[in-house]
Amino acid sequence: MDNISAHKLRQLNRDGAKKSIKSAAKVLIADYVNQNPMQSPCELQHHVWRC
Repeated sequence: MDNISAHKLRQLNRDGAKKSIKSAAKVLIADYVNQNPMQSPCELQHHVWRC
């Protein structure tokens, strides 16, 4: 295998790995958001930090 073919193959593998990781991260984030919904603004008013 010449250097150009090897380089292209490595690049394709990197791109595939990035897409796979990005897809898995989106699923994890969606699951987290579904399990831990954001509080409404009026609920958040009771959690104001005072220094």
